[in-house]
Amino acid sequence: MAFVISGRENLAASEINLLEAPIGTLAFASIHEAGHFTVAKACGLSSVSARVFQLYKSGVGTFWKGQTNLGRGYVGKRMALIKLGGSFAEHFLDSSNRIYLPSFIDVVGDRSVISQSDQITHMDLGGDSVLEAQRRTFFILRGRLADLDRIYKNLLQRHSHP
Repeated sequence: MAFVISGRENLAASEINLLEAPIGTLAFASIHEAGHFTVAKACGLSSVSARVFQLYKSGVGTFWKGQTNLGRGYVGKRMALIKLGGSFAEHFLDSSNRIYLPSFIDVVGDRSVISQSDQITHMDLGGDSVLEAQRRTFFILRGRLADLDRIYKNLLQRHSHP
């Protein structure tokens, strides 16, 4: 059985308009899924794939969303890191859609809406605190900027990775 992390497809139009992040754009969906993918690979998962695609929703219009398939082998605290990887990676993209290194405070200080599939549970944490999971996720992404950039660009161009 594969585990799938899906994007924020269930937001109402009013929720999308209230968020500062450019939810629904190709760049946003791509960096979000690239974050999940990068952290999953760093946690040792081997059969990871990600894709971005367009959907249409009445009242919202056409928008981009993404999905990361983790395959088998996800358990415990690694799951919290993988789930956090998507929303954390959003902060590694600057206003010109280039990867850069934000501060830890900027990343954990953001309280944007998180999709239901990205919300972490006590089981996901595996005994770690939320702050420890946040710290570990940030340092994984910080140490793999080249991977994050490569996966992000691949999703932008081909809409899937690998």
